[in-house]
Amino acid sequence: MNASGLPELNTPIDQGRIASTQRLAIRLLAPMVVGAVVASLVVAVVALIYGQAWAKRDVEHRFIGIRDVLSRSPFPLTAPVLESLAGLTATELVLIDPQLPAPVHTLEGEMTDRELEALSGSLPVASSAPVEEFRVSLHNHEFLAYRFARFTPGSDRGVWLYVLFDQATIRTAGLRVAAWPIAAGVSTVVIVSCLAWFSTARLVTRLARLQHHVGRIAQGDFTSRLTDTRLDEIGRLIQSVNSMAEQLHALWQQLARQNSEQILHRIATGLAHQLRNTLTGARLALELSHARGRRADDEEVQVALRQIAFAEEYVGRLLKLGTQPVEQQPRAEFLCRSMHDLKAALNPMAKHLRVTITWDLSAIEEEVMIEDGPGFYAAISNLVINAMQAGNEVFVGVSVAPGIAHVEVTDNGPGIAAEVQQRVFEPFVTTKAEGLGLGLSLVQRLAGRMGGTVSWERREGKTRFHFTCRVRTVAASRQAATTAHGEKN
Repeated sequence: MNASGLPELNTPIDQGRIASTQRLAIRLLAPMVVGAVVASLVVAVVALIYGQAWAKRDVEHRFIGIRDVLSRSPFPLTAPVLESLAGLTATELVLIDPQLPAPVHTLEGEMTDRELEALSGSLPVASSAPVEEFRVSLHNHEFLAYRFARFTPGSDRGVWLYVLFDQATIRTAGLRVAAWPIAAGVSTVVIVSCLAWFSTARLVTRLARLQHHVGRIAQGDFTSRLTDTRLDEIGRLIQSVNSMAEQLHALWQQLARQNSEQILHRIATGLAHQLRNTLTGARLALELSHARGRRADDEEVQVALRQIAFAEEYVGRLLKLGTQPVEQQPRAEFLCRSMHDLKAALNPMAKHLRVTITWDLSAIEEEVMIEDGPGFYAAISNLVINAMQAGNEVFVGVSVAPGIAHVEVTDNGPGIAAEVQQRVFEPFVTTKAEGLGLGLSLVQRLAGRMGGTVSWERREGKTRFHFTCRVRTVAASRQAATTAHGEKN
């Protein structure tokens, strides 16, 4: 026996549930990591291209400086002078003088005829570029070569001077320029991956703990509490679950004194079952969003978070049916938004249950408002979920007349059992094994609060529920508020 007085259920944690949370973690983490890696690769490629371009421009500027100095200098370019200049400029120099039998150069070893021909024959006959450049292989080294003509002062005699820059040195200079952006990109990937993994692991851990906690409540353990100090959507849902467990425990003790253990068990399992359905819909929406490779702020994720918020209010309303506290102040909402939120929230559940659900929302005008948005959402979602559990084809249609909205929910299921047809809207009347019997009772109570009705009929092999409630337009609401303000003044 556990602290609630119920027999202990030694059911192990479902391994499939653990696997699903792991898949959710991967789907949340993968887009962020892939995005960071792609961004870093783009930065690295751009940095490499920029680095090589910078190194090339630097080489050109160095050549122009060498050309300008040597073109104006009067001293002869002998072998020792070339050696000194090559050491100062970190280049290799080759002087070709038509009057000399062999070129003067700073390369190690002698130049072969083939190398000399490659050096002098690689240039175009005419070029419009500010400098003449080409690539040449000499002494098993790749060089970026430039040349210019140098004339002896006071005569027309000229020689060709080739300035050779080592390609390996140029590439090294480009890589050195790109090193810092590449290092920053790699660091960003590592930091983003670590932070994403940390935040995702915490989120998935909280969801797994909440799911396990709900499972314990479903097994009858009403005394367990889940501690979470963060007041976000999941934290508020945990508070609602704890509140539900406390009220269920108090209700259990009260009914136990009245020898109503069987009714209490149905209340506990029914409430936990209803909450579990809602959580399943939220999780399916999250998994569907990330299966499509979208960001954490996509529409399905927002729908799932809104469904969790509605679940809190829905559970609170179910619990307050038993204790009958002071009614909550209704909150007006647009009919169109409520129905579209409901559609977005229940479509993933219908897909999971393999139910074909058709929505006809074309008759809704955007300015039509309902007096109690959360109550309307809870009532219609209850009717639609019941329809999805009854049949595999569901139709939801909305029509609006002056001051009244009518919602029809139709399913092709077997219909309501004959023994409960006359008492279908009474509390604790149900034929479901895990049913609570408060859903349709709650729908009827909410319809009455909103000035409407709820009814059902069986026709042409289908079960139809009709829900009506008062509505008003935004313009009418403003006019009423203006009139009330004027009367007050």
